[in-house]
Amino acid sequence: MSALLERPSKQTILEFLFLYRFITLGYVAFLSLTSLRHVPILSFALIIIYNILIYRYRTAVIEKLYKYPYLIAIDLLFTFLLRINSGVKANPYYLYSYSPLFLGGFVFGYIGAFLLAGIESTILVAADYTAGIGPSYRLSNGEHTFTYALFYLLIAVVIAYIADLANQLEETSKIKATVDSELVKARKCLELSMVLNQLSMREIQVLRLTSKGKTVDQIAIDLGLSKNTIKTYLKRAYEKLNVSSKQQAIAILMRQDSEVGQ
Repeated sequence: MSALLERPSKQTILEFLFLYRFITLGYVAFLSLTSLRHVPILSFALIIIYNILIYRYRTAVIEKLYKYPYLIAIDLLFTFLLRINSGVKANPYYLYSYSPLFLGGFVFGYIGAFLLAGIESTILVAADYTAGIGPSYRLSNGEHTFTYALFYLLIAVVIAYIADLANQLEETSKIKATVDSELVKARKCLELSMVLNQLSMREIQVLRLTSKGKTVDQIAIDLGLSKNTIKTYLKRAYEKLNVSSKQQAIAILMRQDSEVGQ
């Protein structure tokens, strides 16, 4: 929960959504054990198994929902059946019935939030109609279908907003990681440049020709200089680079070229 509050990621939000399901089902179990509500055992067992399965395969479930949005109908169907099977009045699964809204808002964003709020409202009306309860019953208890619809919409939109915020944070983190990586490369390149900056242009030229596999004799001919002069340039380059061999000096030069090329 603290991870969700500090920096919500899609994974922590998803964990919270499934935690909510099991908490509300635990509440249903409490109502049943204390005889406060009648809870059919078979339907309760089925919904427990259903939630264990979708939690066990939650990554695959979310991927399937992204690819096939209509699969959310399975979750909505369970909600409708629980409303009918456990009684519309004072339904023990009232809190659990928000689960499809949470999941839909998380996966489908704001558009999904609007659609699912409408579907949940329709399910509520259909469940009332199936149970023979008309609008007058809810009005007599200070309730109204429009109020439920608005509440459903607000819940789904909040979840969609949190999911959208998590997406933005993940994108920002990726950009930051890329910038950090480029800064590291730039720092290395600068450090190497400062090292090579100690060398004269002729010393760098001799090192580059050496890195191409040319011998002292060949370099002397190419540059029109004596072999001793070429050797002197190489010796000075080694001293300035604080290396003791041609291979080490060439490695520094090649690393600089590699960093600049990236």
